[in-house]
Amino acid sequence: MQKFIFNLNKISLKIKNSSNNFIKCFKRKRFIFIIIFTFLIFLLFIIFNEDLLASEKIEESYKIVTINKIRIIINEEIYDWENLHIFPKKRPTNYTDPLTIISFLSIKPKQTIKLNILEQKIFNIEKILISSALFSSVCIDIIELSQDNNLVNIIVEVKEGFLYKFGGGSIYGIFGKNNLSGLRKSFTITLGYNLNGINYTDQLLFNTNFFLDFSLYYKNSFGFKEISFNRIDLNLSLGYRITPFFEIILNSLVKFQNSNLINELSNFFIQGSFYSIEETLSFNYIYYFFINKNKKNDFYFRGYLKFYPSLIYFYNLKFEDSFQFINYNIGPIYSINIKNSFLFESKYFSIGFISQLSTSTYKLDYFNSKNMSLSEEPFVRSPVDINLTFPDNFFITSFEIRSPFIKLFNINFLAFELSVFSFYDIAICKILYKYSNSFNLYLNNPYYLHAFGIGIRFGFAQPVNTYFTLTFGINKDNNWKLIFYSGKGF
Repeated sequence: MQKFIFNLNKISLKIKNSSNNFIKCFKRKRFIFIIIFTFLIFLLFIIFNEDLLASEKIEESYKIVTINKIRIIINEEIYDWENLHIFPKKRPTNYTDPLTIISFLSIKPKQTIKLNILEQKIFNIEKILISSALFSSVCIDIIELSQDNNLVNIIVEVKEGFLYKFGGGSIYGIFGKNNLSGLRKSFTITLGYNLNGINYTDQLLFNTNFFLDFSLYYKNSFGFKEISFNRIDLNLSLGYRITPFFEIILNSLVKFQNSNLINELSNFFIQGSFYSIEETLSFNYIYYFFINKNKKNDFYFRGYLKFYPSLIYFYNLKFEDSFQFINYNIGPIYSINIKNSFLFESKYFSIGFISQLSTSTYKLDYFNSKNMSLSEEPFVRSPVDINLTFPDNFFITSFEIRSPFIKLFNINFLAFELSVFSFYDIAICKILYKYSNSFNLYLNNPYYLHAFGIGIRFGFAQPVNTYFTLTFGINKDNNWKLIFYSGKGF
């Protein structure tokens, strides 16, 4: 009997320990559970709510139609595109060339296409025209011809937007103009204490789908804690749009840098005075997808996928040997990055994620390395030990649930708006090429970074298009951090 009671107590203790472990585990992961659960509930709501489902007959949706012509209306000036190889000419009454509108189109005259696919393409075209910031309003309609139900006209109507752009950061300002000559060219000047330079972009190089981007910038380390530096960056990109949603870009970056790191990071990066050349081939794809054709803008998906391998060379590096400096070079260093985002947008809230996978074959300089604590999204929005901030290989995902942007006031062309959100960040990292006595435990061993919290985004809509984000994040050790950075989110 005593033995039975003893065994029963052991079993009870095991159950209690298991229960406590489960509760601890659940508490650690409760935030991501809430995100996933909310997303699934909302998807079920969409699936089973008949008001959100398309009511058209299947045979109507899959009807095959032919595009008779595409009518382009720019500020009420009408241009008809009827022949695939003959583009309408711009009139003096308009600033924007019709070719600019055509460059955003994934449809063409005399094209035969299923009606449901055409509707989806038109939705996508509307979204990229709006996101271009060249137009204040965009509307596209399908008009069936009465004499032939299988023939349709497409009406693309836009109104030119405010093309001057200005913004900046804490100690620098930006001024420029979009759509120069009405042909998707732009020029930007940046002036300030820590950032100065110019940028020129031509999205219709020689009136084709080739495009070019050129920039020259001087940067210094004002505002940086880990590094002091002076840099000159010369960047040239040449790309081709296979479709308005898929492009290939060859980017060349030549950089002169003179940098010194704090002692904790002295073995982390390539530093000193050197030149570097970085060649990157990028494959970029963006997409939109509506759920219900009658309420396209109320419920839809959007996202992008980027794949960009790089070759990096470092020249004229120096190290001291027997009281003399010896020059040496490093390269090529191979780096591969894959980045994607997925967002479900609704008029009530948005939910989605952004992920990045990265690997390299050797340690890089400070600016080629991913800063897990503060850089372009995604990053970990909670305290991160300095020794763990710059992994060589990593996979990171950030989840967010957002409210819609709410306009607080609108004065002339200045529209101030804000959005609140909650987030969960998780990263799996590995250090391979860096050395420090303080983190040998992590060398060649994977480690995890984690954050969850809340945030607010606010700023001015087009034409200023300047936004800031403030987040409050807590990590698995219950350490918290406030982070303020520029950007509207993915």
